[in-house]
Amino acid sequence: MKDHYQSILSAWDIGQVGGVEWLKDSVGLITVLSGNKFVLKQEQDATEAERVGRMARLLAALDADGVPVLTPIPNRQGHLLTVAMGKCFCLYPFVEWTDTSKTVGDPADRVRATGAAIAQLHLALKRHENLAVMGPMNLVDDVRKWALPRMRSNALGLEVAEAVEILDRIAQEIPQVCGGLPEQLIHRDSHQANILLREDCTVVSFVDFEMARRGPRVYDLCYCCTDMLGNAPSSASGTRMRDGQEWGQMVRGLLDGYQQVITLAEAEKRAMWHIMLVIQGAFIAWFCQDACERANYRTQWADSSCVEWATKNLRMLLWLHANRAYVDQLARA
Repeated sequence: MKDHYQSILSAWDIGQVGGVEWLKDSVGLITVLSGNKFVLKQEQDATEAERVGRMARLLAALDADGVPVLTPIPNRQGHLLTVAMGKCFCLYPFVEWTDTSKTVGDPADRVRATGAAIAQLHLALKRHENLAVMGPMNLVDDVRKWALPRMRSNALGLEVAEAVEILDRIAQEIPQVCGGLPEQLIHRDSHQANILLREDCTVVSFVDFEMARRGPRVYDLCYCCTDMLGNAPSSASGTRMRDGQEWGQMVRGLLDGYQQVITLAEAEKRAMWHIMLVIQGAFIAWFCQDACERANYRTQWADSSCVEWATKNLRMLLWLHANRAYVDQLARA
């Protein structure tokens, strides 16, 4: 993508490109000579064009409801996605926002605002159940059919036996603990960097709906909680865990903000520990894949980085497992 962005951008009528800043391997911040800025994003392989189209339809529906989302800019042919070099690309407007997800302390009002924003998004998504981007979630399959096989093959050679044992047991408990939880269309990737806030804590935009699907409503909160645990402040490598006490304050703020809009059922609070472990298992498994499997994704990872991040997520899973009473207390406070 980096070598061909000029030809890719010719599909849109945005003027002459003045420069590009690569935010990720698959995301470029484009500045044109007029001063306008855009975000070019490689969404998926061309074989997944239908999925990208579903995401675009969901974004259009949310935008029509007044939800702050970034909708793709139509290309010269009026299409919301462009296929080039066997890949799908979308162009989005650029918005200014403040990234404080890794700042020291994460102010309580910002965390509460994040919780309230997730709740407001859930209310909107519930009105569009027919616009899921992916098929419905199955937490047992996420563990048994996806995470555990990759962890057992363990291409990185890490010591994961304890984590495998924990997840195997969690998979056995999920039907009883998570059966009957309120379900709806959820974001599924609701970490702090996908909920863009201004300095006054109002929402600029929700982004990255590629995995939106029907699943337990509380999953989005659990995903944000694990993200906050892993996003330690002032960590240059990004591989240090946040202090448990500080994380607990953030979890309380997140849940308080959410429940100002939507009241969680007691069953949802009881299920949070299990769902957090499922999420951590998925991350460990992703990094434990062999290089050929990882090559199917947009972002390329060196084996050394995968070892580092798999080790961090393994440490997070073991910490969460050892601190169940604390997590349950936070969920029910």
